[in-house]
Amino acid sequence: MNKLFVLFFSFISLVAFSQPNVYLRFEHKIGGEPIAFNQEYTEPVQGYEFSITRLEYYISEISVQHDGGQVTEIDNTWLLVKSKDAEDYNLGKHDIENVEAISFYIGVDPEHNHLDPTTYPSAHPLAPQNPSMHWGWAAGYRFVCLEGKTGINLLFTYEIHALGDANYFETSIPTSAIWEGDDLIIILNADYLGMFNNINVSTGLIEHGETGAALTLLQNFSSEVYSQVLFTGIEQGLQSSGVRMYPNPCYNGNVTIQYNLENDSQGQLMVSDMTGKKIFEDEIYGTSAQAINLAESGIYFIQIWQDGRIIKTEKLVVAK
Repeated sequence: MNKLFVLFFSFISLVAFSQPNVYLRFEHKIGGEPIAFNQEYTEPVQGYEFSITRLEYYISEISVQHDGGQVTEIDNTWLLVKSKDAEDYNLGKHDIENVEAISFYIGVDPEHNHLDPTTYPSAHPLAPQNPSMHWGWAAGYRFVCLEGKTGINLLFTYEIHALGDANYFETSIPTSAIWEGDDLIIILNADYLGMFNNINVSTGLIEHGETGAALTLLQNFSSEVYSQVLFTGIEQGLQSSGVRMYPNPCYNGNVTIQYNLENDSQGQLMVSDMTGKKIFEDEIYGTSAQAINLAESGIYFIQIWQDGRIIKTEKLVVAK
């Protein structure tokens, strides 16, 4: 009996030991470049200037799809993402090897959104923060705090603090992961230029609450901010293959995709949206160009496939 117990305990220990630490890493960007605070940027559709001085937000109810469609829920985990910090967020030890997608909600789940922040340990993301991320017991936490300067010479201050159980939106991103030693790292592009879609802060907008620009901001977070980082392991012979789109951003939906395949080889051109839905696919050869129309505004991924794998991916922004 004792031998059986020892064998069982050893097996459980081996399984637990074999589970990697899984981390979530964000590549914080504006317009494809690393984010810089207090730097002047131009909103591409409406043309106004802005900077960012504060950008913090919560995510919760995280789940990872992996290894042939299995789903692992990351229980009892809330992340306070501070875009000033290059931080890896520990999601715990899990039996995950090949990541296929990650899903999460922007904000704090309704079950915990109205609890007392002072009941949490000081290091907990839901504990009181400085500056505050909590609006009050009735309203709950600020899901996103966005602050900055805008206008000519950045003279005006703008603030959008977005909250509300009704605005607790989910986002799902097809993605993969890399190994760093024994740790599995899920990396997402977070391009915050998309959060300004249909929001004009140029006159010094102040919006705290659940409607208007605050609602639009949370909707944009769920659909316009995140995208996958691809790790392709391309052989040397394929590295000169490429794809580019123009115009990008595109304002009328009509875009030309130019591609180059090494040695006039054959491949597939694929266009997909943020959800992974295939919008366009065609066989391609050598070097040429393809004109297509994308009816809906949003972020699209332009991919070249060869031999069943992605060899090149670029992001296209359609703003109408």
